[in-house]
Amino acid sequence: MHKFSKFISIGIMAVLIISYKMGIRAYATETYNRIGGADRYLTAVEISNTGWPEGSENVVLATADDFPDALCAAPLAKELDAPILLVGKDELDKVVKDEIERLGASKAIIVGGDGVISSSVEGQLSDMGLDCVRLGGEDRYETSLDIADYMAQKLEIGDELAIATGDDFPDALSIASIAGIKGMPILLSQKDELLEGIEGFIDEHDITDTYIVGGTGVISSSVEEKLPNSVRLGGEERYETNVKVLSWFKDDIDLNRIYLATGNDYPDALSGSVLAAKYSAPIVLVDKIPPKPALDFVADNRLSIRNITAIGGEGVVPGSCIEPFLPKIESIENIVNFIDENKKCELPSSVKAYMDNGTFKDVAVDWTKSSNTNEAIVREYTGSVKGYSSDVTLDFVIKHKIMGKSVLSAKQLTNFVKEYNPDFNPEIAEAFIDIGNKYGIRGDIAFCQSIHETGYFKFGGDVKPEQNNFAGIGATGGGNPGNSFSTIEEGVTAQMQHLYAYASTKALPDGEELVDPRFTLIKVRGTAPYWEDLGAKWACPGYDTSVYNSFEEAMISGATYGQNIISIYQ
Repeated sequence: MHKFSKFISIGIMAVLIISYKMGIRAYATETYNRIGGADRYLTAVEISNTGWPEGSENVVLATADDFPDALCAAPLAKELDAPILLVGKDELDKVVKDEIERLGASKAIIVGGDGVISSSVEGQLSDMGLDCVRLGGEDRYETSLDIADYMAQKLEIGDELAIATGDDFPDALSIASIAGIKGMPILLSQKDELLEGIEGFIDEHDITDTYIVGGTGVISSSVEEKLPNSVRLGGEERYETNVKVLSWFKDDIDLNRIYLATGNDYPDALSGSVLAAKYSAPIVLVDKIPPKPALDFVADNRLSIRNITAIGGEGVVPGSCIEPFLPKIESIENIVNFIDENKKCELPSSVKAYMDNGTFKDVAVDWTKSSNTNEAIVREYTGSVKGYSSDVTLDFVIKHKIMGKSVLSAKQLTNFVKEYNPDFNPEIAEAFIDIGNKYGIRGDIAFCQSIHETGYFKFGGDVKPEQNNFAGIGATGGGNPGNSFSTIEEGVTAQMQHLYAYASTKALPDGEELVDPRFTLIKVRGTAPYWEDLGAKWACPGYDTSVYNSFEEAMISGATYGQNIISIYQ
């Protein structure tokens, strides 16, 4: 048969080309984690469970009642590879005690003086067999210096230092996880006066770089002047400051995962900061309504972020706040499936959505059958995905086997053609049915193939009616008329044998002589068992599996010869 027709049905082409539907970006729900308990104590315990499932030799204890002494605990805890648990002033809560026992800790670092965590709590820890170390000074500023000194003497610090106000918590929390990542102490300062011990600490430990968190309204220029090689990281408000800190240290953090914590209180972000530091991840401060700086930061880094975790319960970081941070559906790929004509369509419960962070996600879909579908050629369904503005299409392209018994009679075929060609010879239709049955081939559809090749048996091209060549066998264009056959029966037999070579691996039926001159050119028998296969490059003579490895690949490439035949049959 000659090269397949260049006529391409627009409808079929639309079915066969897989495309992406681009819609308004929508939120994909349930793509975040939450670590949170009923209160701040339980949230800290949940964080400990998450980050230290196998236990920890050390545990850091900070007050749950006020922020100043607790603010600088994150880098200390990171250096100790220890969780931060929150305690009351005079009593070790049972859930905290249970968590310490689960951790198997042997050493407790108490952050703050007796005024915030009493000797009673220290005694309870000792009774549990823990070695206790208290780091606390006369006030919050001296406590921060005590922590820094301990880190420098017992652990390891670099040559950098963070300075934050001791009058409020958000600025210190903005740099807490990063300070942990970098082994960088956080020292608290008053607005206009730098604690004398800080200058001594800087000199003693060869601090070369300092980072001031916050604007001049919280740490003045006079303090800044006393700090070596200082960089100020501050915004108009806490959320902008947080993002400025994260952006400055972007090369030091791994944005594969981020943690969202409330900027309205300190305990959750404090406990979460050491967990974030464990994974070199940032803490992004949020409000119940997501602040624009945080949204912009996440949007700018969308392609890097793979995991979002909320720290705290619904009451502090509600789902409505988290949702705008989540990856959004960029597009959903339309689906083309190929099934045998008698098979039932199996509708998938979900489709794969391409997210705007470069990942894929399975999302639920509801299907509706399209009213304009042609059951015998393509069964089309329209799917809707919650929150996605565009429809998704699912097309089941029906595949019809070449081998089989004819459904239509010779008389039906003749009547159909005579509407277009009154001079049609009915003997041709009879030959297609009879010879088709002999070879076990759908003679009625083979007849439609000839309608396609000959223009309703009017011919008019290179091949002439007297050649009895109803499939254009050997006709390759450019005036080449192809092969000629002495009778109608011989011409139809050659066509059936050609189809038989494509559709079957068996020998010709007993007693049948080979009359198809191109039968042996089909190097791999049985490569095209379906009418829809015909015309695909991979099913042609000299078939090379490196070109197309499946019917689906061939169809996606735009081969529509077989579909045109089935369209005529319908």
